[in-house]
Amino acid sequence: MATYRTRTAKDGTVSVQVQVRKAGFPPQGATFPNKRLAKAWAATIEAAMVEGRHFKGTEGRKRTIADAIERWRAEVLPRMRNGAMYGFTLDWWMNTHGTRKVGEVSRGWLSDQRLVLLQGKYARATPGSKRSEAAGEAPQYQRTPATVNRYMAALSSVFGHVCGDWEWLQPGANPFTGLSKLPEGKTKGKAYADQARAKLLQETAKDPQLHTLTLVALSTAARAGELLGLTWSHVDLGETEGRLMFEDTKNGEARVAWVYGEALLALKVYHASRFRDCWGPTAEQLATPVFPGRWSHKHKRYGRYDYLPRLHEALQRAGLNMPRPFHALRHTAATAMASQGANAHQLKALGGWKSNAVDRYVHLAAQDTRELAQRHQAKLTQEGK
Repeated sequence: MATYRTRTAKDGTVSVQVQVRKAGFPPQGATFPNKRLAKAWAATIEAAMVEGRHFKGTEGRKRTIADAIERWRAEVLPRMRNGAMYGFTLDWWMNTHGTRKVGEVSRGWLSDQRLVLLQGKYARATPGSKRSEAAGEAPQYQRTPATVNRYMAALSSVFGHVCGDWEWLQPGANPFTGLSKLPEGKTKGKAYADQARAKLLQETAKDPQLHTLTLVALSTAARAGELLGLTWSHVDLGETEGRLMFEDTKNGEARVAWVYGEALLALKVYHASRFRDCWGPTAEQLATPVFPGRWSHKHKRYGRYDYLPRLHEALQRAGLNMPRPFHALRHTAATAMASQGANAHQLKALGGWKSNAVDRYVHLAAQDTRELAQRHQAKLTQEGK
């Protein structure tokens, strides 16, 4: 559809601006000295759009969102290190709007769907589990702005290929261009105070595997996924005593960490208990996880260690409440390292951070020195009198 706008300059010159819009194509505009020429140009452009001549994006009027997601899952998802977050988010787009043509997706429509996601309620994926609602109950959970942003990011990744390599739409027709994100707010990571940490370790000591995992996390500031992916072949308790090699990291880069003191002793005792019935671990045993879950006879391998329920039970016995208990161990370790003089670059090397998130720990460490500075300056003042 063409729209015309007549302009009159200060010197009295008249011009006609024309813009042609059609779903699946970027807007096309031009300026002419009269409306007759503008209409002729618009008719040519509209015909070219209908026939698909000179325009990439003809496929955008044929292909659906479901087509795009299926191709993305077949071609792009296998190349990603961790595509788990795209599972349920893309399922929602498939089930709700799978039949919609990709050329009909606009920024305004995406904004409307974002509001639907934010205001709508949903049910847990596993009815009957501890973290799920009882079977048969109405949906009662509401998505946070951060979760809604993940839904939008998943489809945005798909449209990056729709308007890129696949050429279903022109690059300039990507509806996600200029679409803002919902404000998520700053997440303030909590750390365990000294007394709380002592209470927690007193309770985790009743479970050797959980206790060792907790101590190593407090010593290395490692993520839970990195520790659960650690195998005995990457743990050195010999010549380079206490060295851990993390290969399966969040950012894909290998990292070395070290454990000393209580954590190293707990790791040695735990290692001895795992391999006490043999003279030395075999190559097959060295390939097993340091913190394994249940053994699956069907798949002939260990499952993922479900540490979280055990950690929550330990916290409950200790009378503590921590929203993200394991991630708080990482915060605790980073804050302690910063308090002992580690700068941002050292923290990034130790904990595997890539962003400037470590600045918060340096800032916290600077706040911790406030009392020290006050005492020091008070002493100088007294000596000067």
